[in-house]
Amino acid sequence: MSTSEPFLPIKNAHADAIDAADPGLGAPGTIIPPERDEAELSAAEQAFEERMDQEREREPLFRPPVPKQHD
Repeated sequence: MSTSEPFLPIKNAHADAIDAADPGLGAPGTIIPPERDEAELSAAEQAFEERMDQEREREPLFRPPVPKQHD
């Protein structure tokens, strides 16, 4: 015999936090994402590409350990 768990409502619909049951933007019963025209989308895409290019040029955060040479 199995018991079913009650549905837990989404609590953070207007925050950046993600609940376990969060279906995402555009899902039925959630906030409808704003409409954007082609100019806005291309400007946002261009800004994203510029940020990614800047990040690619940065030194990586992870640096593997260098073993010490014993003489």
